[in-house]
Amino acid sequence: MKLNDWLTANYLTVNRFAKNHNLCKESLYSYIKGGVPRSNVALKIVKATGGRVTLKELGLSEKLIAKIKIKQQKLKLKMERDKIRREEAKRLKELTAAGL
Repeated sequence: MKLNDWLTANYLTVNRFAKNHNLCKESLYSYIKGGVPRSNVALKIVKATGGRVTLKELGLSEKLIAKIKIKQQKLKLKMERDKIRREEAKRLKELTAAGL
């Protein structure tokens, strides 16, 4: 779905959408007219629209989309590893406090 179509379907103006999601309204108008956002801005738009507007529909190349997906997968794995480390540290602290 195109960004302009999504805005119309959700009864939102560009100004309101920009304000609600900390985006530049001038840039949004540019994207609606066919400009291509930077990847970080494109991801904000995709998230703000609940995925209804896709990276491809925002004009990003397949190569860039693939890079973004790889980066997201790496970030997800890092977050999972960090969570496991925090849980292990918490368990170790509990065992130490219990004198084991």
